[in-house]
Amino acid sequence: AILSVVAVTLKKKERERAEEAQRQSEARFRALAETSTALIFIYQGEHFTYVNTASKFVTGYSEEELLKIKFWELVHPDFREMVHQRGLARQRNEKVPTRYDFKIITKEGLERWLDFAASAIQYEGIPAGLGIAFDVTDRKQIEEQLQSSELRYRMLFEANPHPMWLYDVETLQFLEVNDAAVNFYGYSREEFLSMSIKDIRPEEEHKGLFKHLDKSKDLGGLLKSGIWRHRKKNGRMVEVDITSHTLEFNGHRAKMIMATEIAQPKPKPKPKPKSARKK
Repeated sequence: AILSVVAVTLKKKERERAEEAQRQSEARFRALAETSTALIFIYQGEHFTYVNTASKFVTGYSEEELLKIKFWELVHPDFREMVHQRGLARQRNEKVPTRYDFKIITKEGLERWLDFAASAIQYEGIPAGLGIAFDVTDRKQIEEQLQSSELRYRMLFEANPHPMWLYDVETLQFLEVNDAAVNFYGYSREEFLSMSIKDIRPEEEHKGLFKHLDKSKDLGGLLKSGIWRHRKKNGRMVEVDITSHTLEFNGHRAKMIMATEIAQPKPKPKPKPKSARKK
């Protein structure tokens, strides 16, 4: 009987220690979650069981409101089904992506982008999902602006009927050329990218070219460089009017060049001999 009482007492103390350890772990988790700038939440089935302060701040909903709605109802319609199915599959320990981006709709009707990571956990003995998300709306907007800017650049550069190229200010190597430059000079794009800008200039003008480049190296904005002689792949010399603009391109300080061919005056026809005119 005494041994039985001792065993019960030990089991009770062990259970109390486990419960205290669990309470301390829960307190540490909440202290960390409530001070985090990331959205941290736990969901079981289709509903939230815990949301931190950042979750309330970003979504615009109160804790009471969030605990009443299904976790996927916050998600933008474009991503809702994906997030819904992955969230349920995760709780079934099925293999699904652990990190991805999606949009949510806030209480005010605004769209926000989240960089979301999730894992399957046991919460109070029941399978659950732990989600951690960062609001990356500003980053996404910058990416969209860059993509739009890139598209405008491509339209301006690649579709321009005038020969255009980009070259490294330090090495003078070609960095990019448009189709008009390929067609006008006769070099392939691959050939251009293995060359420098001095390779399309007559050798006797290299000294003047280097002097001009040194003088204009630190000048920004749009610059009219004047008329220069260029050599095509077939050796033919042409005169072009050069306009340049300094910019950053793929980590290089570069200049964007546009070349406009100077039309050569047509030679006047030779006058016919008097004998030919009489006939």
